[in-house]
Amino acid sequence: DPLFVAAWLEMMRSGAQTRNGHARGHAGSGFEHWPRFDGPLKTKVLAGEQSNTSVDVETSRTPLIVKFFRVLEAGANPDVEIGAMLSGLDSADVPATFGWVTGSWQNPGQPDGGAGDQQRDTGHLSVLREFIPDSEDAWRAASSAALQNEDFSAQARELGAVTGRTHRQLRQAGGSHEATQEELAAVVDDLSERIRWGWAQAGAAVRPLDEAVEEVLARRAGLPQQQERPRLQRIHGDYHLGQVLHSAQRGWVVLDFEGEPLRPLESRGAADVALRDVVGMLRSFDYAAGVALLAARENHREDSAADRWAADAKAAFLEGYE
Repeated sequence: DPLFVAAWLEMMRSGAQTRNGHARGHAGSGFEHWPRFDGPLKTKVLAGEQSNTSVDVETSRTPLIVKFFRVLEAGANPDVEIGAMLSGLDSADVPATFGWVTGSWQNPGQPDGGAGDQQRDTGHLSVLREFIPDSEDAWRAASSAALQNEDFSAQARELGAVTGRTHRQLRQAGGSHEATQEELAAVVDDLSERIRWGWAQAGAAVRPLDEAVEEVLARRAGLPQQQERPRLQRIHGDYHLGQVLHSAQRGWVVLDFEGEPLRPLESRGAADVALRDVVGMLRSFDYAAGVALLAARENHREDSAADRWAADAKAAFLEGYE
């Protein structure tokens, strides 16, 4: 609804709240100085989202995209929180965060106290960002290059540099600290849980490697007792080629700091090792090469080129990250 979207953006720009007080807008990146949104806007709902609905909005200043969170959770959404942090540093490596809406809603899991004072949860409902026009996501670019066996090293190297800058900016804005023994134990437990869950999903085909996986899990169990502990900081949390856009004007731009959408919100915003993002992107290059590998096998062609493509792209990414 073009009028609803205009009213929603005006609530952010002005910092207004709804009549019942259950939703309030917040302006960021100088958005409060924009002209009023007092008429219908040209809007387009984007396809392909699952847990969110995103709407492209044309304005006289710059194109915008407003994301509505359809799955609401109590607490600060890291996509909003981290986007605002990086926009506060005027980072060119992420889209500018112009505003957001917080809200409260009845928690059906809490009993009514008898006077209509059922406990309410609060959290983010929506976020407004700069829209990057004429862009392509890195997954399409990389998988296409892998299919054509085109060298992707230059692009991967620059992507690594953008990733490194983003991690440094996150440390600047949110700080970092050496993991305590309790924090490291939590990281190790989380990692072990992920491995066990993923292994269970893989099914019978991987059963011959059960013993090797158990050995990996046993080594993980001893990590909290080591003297050298990693530094923890805010990270992307769900980093892969599909989370990055490229445009001729901006180069690579990192999106969606929401973390893994199926994980609890409190764990998605927690400090973690930056290496998790690095490994996520390296794995994504393997997936892109996998597209080429499957195509080669279907057409009965030599498939070693896909492995070489992935190795070159990953090596270039790590060079750029350093």
